[in-house]
Amino acid sequence: MPMLTKHITIDARNGIGRQCARIAAALAFMASIFGAIDDAWAVDRTLRHEDWVYCVAFSANGKLLASSSAEEAVYLWDMTSGKKSRTIKPGDTVYSLAFSPDGSRLAGARYDNLVSIWDVASGREAMVLKGHTSLVLSIASNADGSQLASASDDSTIKIWDATSGKEVRTLAGHKEKVTCVAYGLKKLASASWDKTVRVWDVSTGKELHVLQGHTSPVFAVAFSADGKRVASAAYDESIKLWDAETGKEIMSLQGHMGAVNTVAFSKDGNRLFSGSNDHTAKLWDALSGKELKTFSGHERAVKCVAINSDGSQLATASEDRTARLWTVKEND
Repeated sequence: MPMLTKHITIDARNGIGRQCARIAAALAFMASIFGAIDDAWAVDRTLRHEDWVYCVAFSANGKLLASSSAEEAVYLWDMTSGKKSRTIKPGDTVYSLAFSPDGSRLAGARYDNLVSIWDVASGREAMVLKGHTSLVLSIASNADGSQLASASDDSTIKIWDATSGKEVRTLAGHKEKVTCVAYGLKKLASASWDKTVRVWDVSTGKELHVLQGHTSPVFAVAFSADGKRVASAAYDESIKLWDAETGKEIMSLQGHMGAVNTVAFSKDGNRLFSGSNDHTAKLWDALSGKELKTFSGHERAVKCVAINSDGSQLATASEDRTARLWTVKEND
């Protein structure tokens, strides 16, 4: 395995893939300047950073947005004023962020193998979770805020007590790095470079399903709010929807012209958002699989998408050193 760096860049798989990626990038760039693509939406607000932006996360009430970047900073943005309200300096790159359900704490997955938990009001570090032996790539909170789950380059997932910071258990089963974790109601989903998605029983740590179908590393997973479906995004340029109870594939969504890095369900589960190396984010009908909209404007890969609780605003994070905010229309 090549040496890991803080910037993880993946080239297209072959000549055709590279050509498609160049074409998609050119179209996205033209759309950002000329509005040439009919379904491209104008960005509402651009939040500028000094380096790649890895993650964006809304607080449950939608009043705050957190972003993390390769400049080794975490920013909190006031969604009413649009201004930066706080800067947190963790001392290393943070790849993933998760607010507690009450919005009082923010957890971050770090390059130096740690998970930090910050007090949102003060910006001070309240707790550090130690246990992973390699960089931590993803962090997620369960619905009541009692637990955190972290995914690591060390091929494991760890469950933590969010109050005490103690490790509850380690989930082992993936054969390569675990890139993402997401909570369902009583389950946990994980994505890995081993090309699989796995579904776990949170209370016992038992592996319930190994979801196989992607042909390349899987970068992201998300649960629908009712816990019945799992979405996964992969380097093979596809998004897959799975039945969380049976482990069977429901459908595969095709439309991105590059690796898909991120997925997020709307609160009602009817819509799905994705972000890709093709510089775009997309909105899908999560029931029919139909592509509804393309968000064009970023000049490099979209690393993360997040939707606020009422579904009215989408946030995207990109390698172009910006996070962007977009209005989501109810009738689209």
